[in-house]
Parts: sequence; C-alpha cells; structure tokens
Amino acid sequence: MTTRKKLKQAGDSIADMLEKGYTMEMIPPVDVPPDKEMLKAMDAIPVPKKHKRYKKPEGKVKKACLIWLNEHGISAWPRSTGAVRIGSGFIRYGKVGAADIEGLLPNGIHFEIECKSAVGKQSYKQKIFQKMIERNNGLYFLVRSVGQLEMQMLTKYEVRYDK
Repeated sequence: MTTRKKLKQAGDSIADMLEKGYTMEMIPPVDVPPDKEMLKAMDAIPVPKKHKRYKKPEGKVKKACLIWLNEHGISAWPRSTGAVRIGSGFIRYGKVGAADIEGLLPNGIHFEIECKSAVGKQSYKQKIFQKMIERNNGLYFLVRSVGQLEMQMLTKYEVRYDK
C-alpha cells in the first residue's frame, strides 16, 4: 500500500499530516465540489483589463525640458511631490501645487517650470503657486513642449543663455 493510500485511510487532517512530517507532495489531493454560490460570486467580480503602462505625457515634456536646460548651462532640477503609504496612513512630501522643475538662471533669478500635456490644465493650487512665484519676482513658465520653453525664455522674459 502506498503512502497516499495510508494517509487517506487514516483520515487525518492536512495540519495533522504536516505535523507528522509529511510533505505537501505526499498528502493526497482533497476532492471538494465547488460551491455554486461561490462560483456565481466569482463570475460577478470584474476582471481588470491588461494595459500597457505608459509614461505620462507631462513626464516626457519634463524630461525634455531638463535636458534642454542642462545643454544650455542653466541650473535646474526636478521637484517631486506626492504621498507615500505608511501602514494605514499616508505621508505627503513636497508642496501641493508646486511646479515640476525649479532652477536658477545665470543671473541668479529663480524660475519654476510647470509641464503640461497638449490638453493638460493647471489646477487651482498650481495657479496659486504661480502667483506666489511671480509676486516674489521669480519667473514661472507653463509649457507644453521644449519649443515653448525656449520661446518663452527668449521672448517673453528675455532670458539670455550661452550655448
């Protein structure tokens, strides 16, 4: 008689068998008919569609702006804001409404760059942050592409840089 048959005849529970030193491979499978109500409930649960994870368009604009600023010798760095789940709560970091990029021009003037997609809009908190920067003689750029950043720096704010 095999070990599986001996275990099945003994009528021990799986926990008892594991305590006696048997491995899961030695324990015979348990044939339990599925519960009809459970199957109906499982069918009612929506299955999420698989989708590719794309970077946000704002992220691509942000990266391109940082590269352009670096190539032109302008000191700039990305700013991170968000929240992290710790236990049952969240811890926020960064200032809500702050721009995506901050930096200093060669003449010492502070600037902020908010990157948006083609259809992105500034939030209320971002508009308040923009007013605060401009009220304190800083420069604030709202851009949807690197071309817009360059154009605003050259024309609107007359920023000069060395290549």
